[in-house]
Amino acid sequence: MRMVGYRNIIVFLGLILASCAQVGTITGGPVDTNAPQPVEKKSTPPNGSTNFTGNEVEITFDEFFRLNEPNINIRMVPAHTTVNARVKGKKLILDWEDELQPNTTYAIYLNNAVRDITERNDTVMQFAFSTGPILDTLTYEISVADAWTSNAVAKCLVGLFNPETNELLNFAETSTTGQAKLSYLQANSYKLLAWVDQNNDLELQDHERVGFINEGELVLTENQADSIPIRLFKPEASEPEITTATYIVPGSIYAGANISLVDALIQVNGEIIDKDHYQIIGTDSLHIFKDLTDTNAVELIISSNQLQDTSTFRFFNRTMPDISLRPTKNNLTYSPWEELTFRSNAFIESVDTSFIEITRVSDSTLITDYSYSYMHDALTFELDSNEYDLYLFSFDEGALNTTHGSLAAYESKITLNPERKYGSLIVDLNYYSPSDIIVYLMQSGRILKEVPLKKNAGEYTFVGLQAGTYAFVVVHDENANGRWDVGNLDGHVQPEQVDHYSTAVKVRANWDVDLSLIPNE
Repeated sequence: MRMVGYRNIIVFLGLILASCAQVGTITGGPVDTNAPQPVEKKSTPPNGSTNFTGNEVEITFDEFFRLNEPNINIRMVPAHTTVNARVKGKKLILDWEDELQPNTTYAIYLNNAVRDITERNDTVMQFAFSTGPILDTLTYEISVADAWTSNAVAKCLVGLFNPETNELLNFAETSTTGQAKLSYLQANSYKLLAWVDQNNDLELQDHERVGFINEGELVLTENQADSIPIRLFKPEASEPEITTATYIVPGSIYAGANISLVDALIQVNGEIIDKDHYQIIGTDSLHIFKDLTDTNAVELIISSNQLQDTSTFRFFNRTMPDISLRPTKNNLTYSPWEELTFRSNAFIESVDTSFIEITRVSDSTLITDYSYSYMHDALTFELDSNEYDLYLFSFDEGALNTTHGSLAAYESKITLNPERKYGSLIVDLNYYSPSDIIVYLMQSGRILKEVPLKKNAGEYTFVGLQAGTYAFVVVHDENANGRWDVGNLDGHVQPEQVDHYSTAVKVRANWDVDLSLIPNE
């Protein structure tokens, strides 16, 4: 049965964030009401002072407090000097030794540095003054969102830098809604970065998530609030390398890299591994089949045009397990569109079907009209019968021979479901026709299927879907490499655009559902 004429146009929900500043001034702001609050009239000099010539600031709070890692959490920008902090009663006394620059607006940041005595509530604020007659007063607001999920990113630093010297001039931390407000700015051009400062050093590290604006530089002439969020991403490693390598008894090596391993040359302990003895998983992972019973050391070398790397490791588990076989589906149920496959824990060398019986459980009929194939560790059956039922697969000892021995007697009941138990999603993709895309079928936040499609794909049908609700993510595959690419800060390349369709699409058994994917402009 087909549901005709039902077209569900899913609307792409853009990121819309409320504007709320995380870093406040000395007068307080949207902070925890139980956290220590500054008493503005009792601060010396007052916040926002001009013609400041001293080297000390006193801030009085409304309750007793303690300092939380002041060497890390108290910073002055521009960063010309180190701020010393001490507590005297309810006063926070800040001083420094170096001479400040003339005609410059400075801001001292208390970034969760002040906590109350009992509940450990802290506060984030900014104290500003100028060494000249003018205090810079421009503000800049922007939000930060994750490049893949589009979710707001909290506790992320947004910093303005001198574009020529890379000196940090001003910064703020994003709120729970991903908003940041930078204050006490002068009209100027700035380099703008957002990053998750994992070690609180106010410096971007290679492994930290980062984002930037499309324009390259922010030209600030008046108060400004940008509606387009910075898209935060985790950079890929700058150098291609082997990232993981693990040996699993009795004879498997799993290895991964941060680059494609297609067409790479694989060597284990000086021996080149034939392509028949390794399997590429995705594009960047390998399952290598190698007998290592005579050693407990592995030297893995992977070579390609882009990668030359070696991984060496040792293992000490010498207990050889029995040869086993298991279905690839944990629920032991296969649809008509799925291969009925068993996997062994060792490389399959031969199969003897005289030791295999397949029985239809409902009537005890012995099935003889089937075909099979095997490759690496996988044994796949194809039943020619159009009947779908519960089947008993019986393997006698000797049915399966591997590089590490023979399979002992084994049985498994497998259900083959008829087509009518599943639904389909017929997806109109004409909106995306000018571009290569990657379509992700999602359920409960998990990726069920990933489909790279070339230009003018037009329509794609997801078949064999169990009854339930589904959603979609579409990636604009700008470089047509079939995967989502994160950004590159040095090359000023943004992450590839991701469209999220969060409206649920309901699938029922034996129904086809038509829908169109069109983002909301």
